[in-house]
Amino acid sequence: MQENKLIEKSGMGLFEFLLIAFFTAYCILPSFGQMFPFTYILMAALGYCLCIALFESKASPKVSRFLVMICILALVYTITCEPRTISHSVSNRKMKFFISMINQYLMLFFPLLMFYRLKEYAGRRNKKVLLYFAYALVIYVFVNTLLEILANPGITRHWEQFSESSESNIGSYSFVYSIPYITVIFGMFLLRARSSIIKILCFICIGICFYFLLHAEYTLALLVTIIGLVVLFVQIYDSVGIKAMLVCSVIAFFVMAPYIFNWLAESVPTEAMSIRLREIANFFTSGDASSENLGGRMTLYIKGIEYFFRSPFSGHRILRFDPHATILNILSDTGILGFVPFMYVITGCNKVARSLLGESARLFTPMFFMLIAMGLTNPIHSATQISFAVWFIAPLTIDLFINKREDEQYERVEG
Repeated sequence: MQENKLIEKSGMGLFEFLLIAFFTAYCILPSFGQMFPFTYILMAALGYCLCIALFESKASPKVSRFLVMICILALVYTITCEPRTISHSVSNRKMKFFISMINQYLMLFFPLLMFYRLKEYAGRRNKKVLLYFAYALVIYVFVNTLLEILANPGITRHWEQFSESSESNIGSYSFVYSIPYITVIFGMFLLRARSSIIKILCFICIGICFYFLLHAEYTLALLVTIIGLVVLFVQIYDSVGIKAMLVCSVIAFFVMAPYIFNWLAESVPTEAMSIRLREIANFFTSGDASSENLGGRMTLYIKGIEYFFRSPFSGHRILRFDPHATILNILSDTGILGFVPFMYVITGCNKVARSLLGESARLFTPMFFMLIAMGLTNPIHSATQISFAVWFIAPLTIDLFINKREDEQYERVEG
C-alpha cells in the first residue's frame, strides 16, 4: 500500500500524526479545548501514553516511570488534601479529585512525549507541518488576546467578568504565561541567525511580545522573560570578554532599573500595571517590598513557606489560603510526599528533552530555568500552554531550525 505523502517515515502513522495535531490545538487554543470534556482528553492522552509504554520497548521504562510518579502525586493529593475545588454535594468527590489531579499533572509531561515521538519517528517535513501549525495557532491566540487587552485594559485580571465583551474574546488569558518562552525562542533566532533580515524580524517580534506583556499586566511574566533572555545570552556566548560585558550590563540594569520601571509605569495604559511597575522601581531603590501588590504577594510566599515547615512531611489537609506559586502550593499542600514526585516529573522532563536535543541542549537551559523561576512565583501546574511551550514548541524549534547539525543556516556564536 502506498504511504500517504504527508507521512514520510515508517514510524509515524497518519493517525498518530493527526492525534498530535489535535493535542496541539487543544493545548494552545482555549476555545477549541473547551469543546471537549477533560475526561475525554484525559482518556485519549492516557491511552496514548499506555500504548507507548506497552508497545515501544525503547521508551517504555521512562514513560512508565513518569506515569507512576504522576499517579503517586495525584494519590498523595487525594489522601492528604481536601478537594477545595469540588463541591461537598458532589458524589465521589475523592475519585473526581484524583482524576482531576491526574489530568493536571499528566499535561506537564504529555507535550514532551509528543516531541519525543516526532523527534524519533517523524520525518522533517512532518515536524515542520506540526510546528508551523502550532505557531499559526499561537499567532491567532496572541493577536486575539492583544486586541481584547487593548479594547478592555485590565481584562486579563478579570477575564470571566468580560466573557461577553467582544466577539474576539476566546478566554485565553492563561496563554499570557507562555509568551515569555515564545519571546526567548525569538531570542534564540536573533542571536543565532546569520541573516540580518531574520535578526531584524526577531527583534521586532521580541518588542511586540514585551508590548503584549506590559499591556497584559503580568509583571512577573515580564521579569521572567528578562531572566530567560539573560540566561540564553550566557548559554550562547562563550567568550570571557562578552560574558564580562554581560555582567556589566546586568549591573547597569540594576542601577538603571528604578528609572526604567518608572518610565514604563508612565507608558502603560492601565493604572494597575503602572502601580506594579512603580512598586518594582521602589523595590530596586529602597528594597521596600511592603507595597500593596508586591507586599501581598510576598506575604503569600512567606506564609506558604511557614506552613510547609509546620508540616514538612505530609502538608496540610485544609489550606485556607493560596500561596499562588506551584512549588509552594505543593510543599504546603502535600509536603515532601508530593514534592518529590513533582520534581521527578519536572527534572525528568528536562533530562529527556536535553538528551533528545544533543549538542543543542544548552539552548534549552533558559526554558527550564524560566519554568522553575515561574513555578516559584506563579501557578504553572494548571496552565497547559506553559507546558506545551516548554516541552513541545521550544525543543521542536531548536531541533528543526537552531540545531546546527540539521540546518547550516545557523551557527554557534563563540567569541
